[in-house]
Amino acid sequence: LPQNLVTAGGRLYFIARAMTNNATLYVTDGTALGTLALKDFGDGLITTSNFTPIGQRLYFSASTSSGHYLWTTTGSTVSTRSIQHSSGGISDFGTVGSKLLFRMRSPASPEYSDYELWQSGGTTSSTRLLKNINQSTQRFIGISGYVPLGNFTYFAANNGVHG
Repeated sequence: LPQNLVTAGGRLYFIARAMTNNATLYVTDGTALGTLALKDFGDGLITTSNFTPIGQRLYFSASTSSGHYLWTTTGSTVSTRSIQHSSGGISDFGTVGSKLLFRMRSPASPEYSDYELWQSGGTTSSTRLLKNINQSTQRFIGISGYVPLGNFTYFAANNGVHG
């Protein structure tokens, strides 16, 4: 059965598993000819989540036995790619304009520390740490409640000191 159904750019995206149990990302315009397999994740895929459309682009996270990845696509096999790796989770997706905001542990940080606020414009070079909120040695717990207002986006966060 299809999972994680979401629309972006007038098309429907979903994950389906074949008889081999391989998870595959699909896109469709609602017709048989307009349905395309974008990425076969193989049988190593553990989970996909955080499906977030921004304009024509879709972002999502995928976890495998080798780590956690931020993915993006605009509906073609060429545009479907991993743009960031993390040894920790990638979560708490939100948007500000055409940018994706998310919580991720820095690829260079030790295990169970340095979960921070990141942003992406859909490419590896535009994906970066936005703000080091937790400068203590405690684990940054989460971000929630993204609210866009004018040129700003407000959110709640725990900085390790002020909760």
